[in-house]
Amino acid sequence: MTHDATHLRDKLRTLVTEHKLSLMQQVLQQRTRHITFVFEHFYHEHNIHAAMRSIEGFGFQDVHSITNQKMQEVPLTITKGADYWLTTYTYTHSTQECFDLLRKQGYFIVGTTPHLCDPELVSGSNPQKKTFTLAQLPLETKIALVFGNERIGLSDYALEHVDAYSTIAMYGFTESFNVSASVTVAAYEVRKRLEASSTNWHISEQEKFDLELTWLKRLVRGSEIIEKNLN
Repeated sequence: MTHDATHLRDKLRTLVTEHKLSLMQQVLQQRTRHITFVFEHFYHEHNIHAAMRSIEGFGFQDVHSITNQKMQEVPLTITKGADYWLTTYTYTHSTQECFDLLRKQGYFIVGTTPHLCDPELVSGSNPQKKTFTLAQLPLETKIALVFGNERIGLSDYALEHVDAYSTIAMYGFTESFNVSASVTVAAYEVRKRLEASSTNWHISEQEKFDLELTWLKRLVRGSEIIEKNLN
C-alpha cells in the first residue's frame, strides 16, 4: 500500500456514497480466492454471464476463461454486471497456459464432469485419478474448478491434466445440469463448506486494498484524470 495509492483511494472514497462504501467493505470481508473457477471454451453468452453472477454472488473473486476463435465473438468485457466486480483472466486457445499458471499459484485443479470419468464414456479421462463429490472436495488446499463447454464438456487435454475430478450428484432421470446451473450448484456448495470450515479462505489485507481501489476506479467517472492530477 504505497502512499500515492492510499491517497488516491481516500480521494475516490469521497466521491462514492456512504452506502456504497459500506457495502464494499462488507463484501471485501467475505471475498475469497481460495476457490477459483475456470471456463473452458464456453460459447453461449447467457451461460457466461449467468455463471459469473453466481460466482460473484457467492463471494468468489477470480474467473479464468480459456477461449477459442468462436468464443472471441463473445468477449468478456468489463460491464456493470457481476463481472464488473470480478477479476477475469483470459487465455487464447491454451488450456495448458491456464493450468500452468494455476499450479504456480498453488491450486489443486479439479475437472467437473457428469460421467464419473468412466473412460468408456469420456475420452481423455484417467481412471486412476480420484473423483470427488462436491461434499468431498479437500478444501484445506486452494482449488480451481474447471467447467467444460456446453456441447462436449471438458477437452481431452483438460481431462488428462487435471489433478482430480468432481461430479454433482443427480437424483432424477436428467443426466446433468446445464453449465451455468452446474457452476451455481458448485459455487453454493463450496461456499457453504468454506463457511463451516476452519480453513483461512479470506483474502489478505493487501488484496482487500487493491480490490477496493480497482472498484473505486471503475465506479468514479474520471478517476484516471483524478489519479493523474494526484501524481
